[in-house]
Amino acid sequence: MSKGTVDDLEHPSKSAAFRFRTPFPASARLKVIAISACVIVLLSGTAFFVFAKRASSPISRFAQSAGFPLFTASPLPSGVTYEGQASMSNGVVAFALRSGYGRIDVSEQAAPADAPNLAETSNFTTSQVTAGTAYTGSASGMPVVVIVSNTTLITVDADSSVPSALLTQLTKNLVPLPH
Repeated sequence: MSKGTVDDLEHPSKSAAFRFRTPFPASARLKVIAISACVIVLLSGTAFFVFAKRASSPISRFAQSAGFPLFTASPLPSGVTYEGQASMSNGVVAFALRSGYGRIDVSEQAAPADAPNLAETSNFTTSQVTAGTAYTGSASGMPVVVIVSNTTLITVDADSSVPSALLTQLTKNLVPLPH
């Protein structure tokens, strides 16, 4: 090996002292890069599957068979997630949500011919949301929102620790599922 000269500093590619050497052969480096890429792809795919599944509405599987339009919150308010699976029994579709404040239960059914008019009760306020007329109030100390549309009756109730403002935000975001 030659000693470094001023010319070597000006043109490092000419000098053996400046060559980059690695203790691993090229084939080993290629294997490490390929394995790392596979791990990254697998982790990304798994994360996407987990988060995409969590964000989708559990009632969408009943959209065809319910016999009435179903509604889902889109988007869910920050900090609210679906909890478990939805169920359908006797024409009522039910599912649960979870927030940092507690559990929120939602049920949807075909609107009855004589829909309730909760505006006549003193502890409910009335507002218009995308899904229909919303009656917001409390029952037995728990926040409740009842939405009446031409086709669907939606009841949203929650643990007493869940603020009614969160239910209001949730119900404002209700949109019909395609059926």
